[in-house]
Amino acid sequence: MTSSSTPDPSEDIAAAFTRLTKSFASVSRTLAAQNAMGWAYQGNLARLEEVLARMDAEQVRGLSAAAALLEGAADAELARRTA
Repeated sequence: MTSSSTPDPSEDIAAAFTRLTKSFASVSRTLAAQNAMGWAYQGNLARLEEVLARMDAEQVRGLSAAAALLEGAADAELARRTA
């Protein structure tokens, strides 16, 4: 802001751009995870490995944790259905 308390449009634009960049990064990570899960679901190990190789370590750890959670929930659902 300027000394006269008038909003500075360049500050607003910079803040909006920062928020937009963070949003795009989040969407990109989500799409990469969905892509990996899709290849895993289809049993395409080669494509899965390609996708995982492009992810950073934090993404791979997060995807691994999500896959473990999915496995447990799916197993519990199957057990419920067969009980």
